[in-house]
Amino acid sequence: MNMNRKWFWLTLVFLFIFTSSVISWAVIFSPIRFQPKIIEKFETQVNGLSQKNEVWVNQGSLEKLIPIITEKLAGDGWAVLGKSINLAPEFFGILDEESALDPKLQMKVFKKGKIYKTVGLWEASDENQTYGYVSEIPDASFSPIQARTQWKFPLKPPDDADELFCQKLENFQIALISLPMVKNPDNTLSQLCASQGFNRKLLRRESDKKTYLLSKSNTRIVAILSFEENQNYLSMVSLNN
Repeated sequence: MNMNRKWFWLTLVFLFIFTSSVISWAVIFSPIRFQPKIIEKFETQVNGLSQKNEVWVNQGSLEKLIPIITEKLAGDGWAVLGKSINLAPEFFGILDEESALDPKLQMKVFKKGKIYKTVGLWEASDENQTYGYVSEIPDASFSPIQARTQWKFPLKPPDDADELFCQKLENFQIALISLPMVKNPDNTLSQLCASQGFNRKLLRRESDKKTYLLSKSNTRIVAILSFEENQNYLSMVSLNN
């Protein structure tokens, strides 16, 4: 798995936002050892395949829990990816502040067979508790062919897109599409929308991205077209499908 894939981090953003609404009320009374109290279990669809998710809370600091958790996963056959580095800084886009994040926030990715497991850990301030978010996703979810055959998002990707991601939880959908490197990616988006009957309205312009509202009948999509050195990306959210 390419750890730099933008859609991989996008799905984590989506699920962290979702789970943040349920962890605030969790309380646990247990000794400082790894005996997590399950807060929520749910499944989402990622490119048509099931992604299992679990949110828990455990008493004790992140520093003390993470070696226990890592050892337990290793004993169950999970191999850590990325040389056991903390991926949280890349997730939040603040690579120069890794040392500040390490004590309170950790994110690691493991693999066993054809399944990836993402483990996110957050230590709540002044609570002596660590919250965990764990997801499992099959390797096949990373296949562009799988994504195209199971694409459910209202705006379809162009034929030359090589990174595709679509995730759905109830009526909330997110998607990310890589666009070919061209001189004017706005024209690519304009042609994509026109070919599928979507109107396009510019909401915000920044140096490295533009935000649009795409609409067709009762469908509304917020789309962010971001410009990067080697690739352009179209990130989208739809709430009414």
